[in-house]
Amino acid sequence: MSICISDALNEPYFICKVSLNQNPETLARTFSSVATQLLEKVKSDKRLTEAYRMEVEFDNYEKVVEFRVSLKTTAWYDVFLQPMDRLEAIKIAKKYTENVMQQFLPEPTPNKKNNNKELEDFNAFDVCYTLKKTGNCNCNSKKWTHPKFLCKDSVETKDARKKICAFYIPDKLLIESLSNKVCDPDGYLFALRRDLFRMFLLVPTKHMENEDLVKLTDFWKFLLIKQQQLSFYLVAFNFGTWESELRNDPNVLECHAHANLYFNEDSWNNAKTVANIPRMDICNTPGPNYLRKNCEELKVYRLNEAYCEYLNGENTKKDDIISKLCEDPMEEYFEKCLQEWSEENSGEHADSNN
Repeated sequence: MSICISDALNEPYFICKVSLNQNPETLARTFSSVATQLLEKVKSDKRLTEAYRMEVEFDNYEKVVEFRVSLKTTAWYDVFLQPMDRLEAIKIAKKYTENVMQQFLPEPTPNKKNNNKELEDFNAFDVCYTLKKTGNCNCNSKKWTHPKFLCKDSVETKDARKKICAFYIPDKLLIESLSNKVCDPDGYLFALRRDLFRMFLLVPTKHMENEDLVKLTDFWKFLLIKQQQLSFYLVAFNFGTWESELRNDPNVLECHAHANLYFNEDSWNNAKTVANIPRMDICNTPGPNYLRKNCEELKVYRLNEAYCEYLNGENTKKDDIISKLCEDPMEEYFEKCLQEWSEENSGEHADSNN
């Protein structure tokens, strides 16, 4: 089939839609192909690979799936908007940030006080040091826990040493009723997240990175079956620094692959019945809002600077700056900058008219 991927000119996304009206075998191959081509699209410019996120959103009513790669907004600005006319670039970036800010309200400040004993016990969870370091331990200590799943595959560190991956799933978060056997070398494990989000983690037992995972046809076959069973509406994979910031060891070059599965309230209630994990009753929030955070970075690290550069306008006549910005004021901050700039340069501007 022909795969059409949108360009990220007006929003920081590469998007591709896939019809669900295909047999499972063909659909899994299509998903693998789309994911592979989206990765290649990102790699077309090295700056885009710094941090990005691939999301796969299911619309079972319309029988369509949308693959969407969300780019780091500062990289998007540098690659796609920076070469444009500066005012046009500012307009596009500002319109995008406004849309996101209006759509997603700020997240409430979390309450650090928590009287839930189960959470207090969980926060004290710690893995045996010897097990994490070597992959083997016979200490039988009750002080340290020994999770059923801990990746023992070798990974490389920044200083070219070898160590075990040591990615693990706490036993109380492992959803065994949905998972393959922990010892299955080609299996997949379901787990709750440590925080109280309506989300599952889907983790391959074999060590690999997210880039390898999304290219596997067998992975998509497994995921499509589970999507029918659990009705999660979104699957997300992080790449680059958005993936590496969650590493157990910051010196390791690789991250153990994992997908984030998002649920709405109805599908979460269904998943509770299937998984039968009491902890799910206190997982009531939908998950972190990365889009808003990404927009805030764009405003701080690119838009504010672009405003100032445009106002200074080394290659633009100051009369043109004033007339253009007055015709199309960008926002309160921009108008304030314009007013301050006009006041500071009013004498110079008056002289130029004489």
